Amino acid sequence: MGNPSIGIHRIDKLEEYHEMIKQLKKEMDVEIRSEYPREVINNQSFIIEKFIEGDEYVIDAYFSEDGKPIILNLFKRMSRHEKDMSNRIYYTSKQVINESLMKINTFLNTISSFFALKRIPIHIEIRLDKEGKIIPIEVSPLRFSEMRTNELGIYAYGINACEYFFNQQKPDWKSIVSDMDNFIYSYCCAKINSPIDFKKVESINHKGFKENFRVSKNEYY
Repeated sequence: MGNPSIGIHRIDKLEEYHEMIKQLKKEMDVEIRSEYPREVINNQSFIIEKFIEGDEYVIDAYFSEDGKPIILNLFKRMSRHEKDMSNRIYYTSKQVINESLMKINTFLNTISSFFALKRIPIHIEIRLDKEGKIIPIEVSPLRFSEMRTNELGIYAYGINACEYFFNQQKPDWKSIVSDMDNFIYSYCCAKINSPIDFKKVESINHKGFKENFRVSKNEYY
C-alpha cells in the first residue's frame, strides 16, 4: 500500500512464495489492525504483479492551458537493497535531472497526445530500464508528492510545485540546472518498528539519526 509500503514484497523464486504469505498475514494482523481502519486498507484482496526492473523516478508536473506538460519536480528513489520495496528515500541532483528530464518530458508529451488534459496537476512514478524504455508504475491526477517530499524541490532547485501550478509558471530547466550546485538533496523517512508502542515513545534521538548521513568521511549533516 502506497507510501507506508505495507503488504508490498518482492518474490524472486517460487520457494519464497509460501514464506511471504506467512509474513503478509502477520503484517495484516499486526500493522493493519493497529494503524489503519478497514476503510483505509482492505486486507481481503491482493494483487500479484510482474516486477519491473530499472531505476525508479518520481515526477510532479501539470498540463498547461495548451496541453503541454510542465515538469516541476523530478526525484529518484533509492532502496537499501533489491528486496526493499519501501518508499523511504528520494533524492535529486544535477545528475538525476540531466539523465532523465528529456526522456520523461517526451513520455509526458505522449500522454498528452492521448488525453485532452489542461490545467491539471499530476503525480507520476515510472521505471526507466537499461534500454531507456519508460514503464509507468503509478499515475495520480490532482495531486503532487506527499509527506513533505514536495518540499524537496524548494531546497534543491527553488521550485515550489504548488505555487508554480497555481500561477501557471514554467521552469527554465536549462538555467536551473546550470545554476545548481553539486550536492545531492534527499528526503528520508525513518520507520519505527511496529512492535514498539508509539504511546511510550518520549523522544527521538535526532543527533543519533543524523549520524547516518555523511557529507564526507569525517563530516556529518
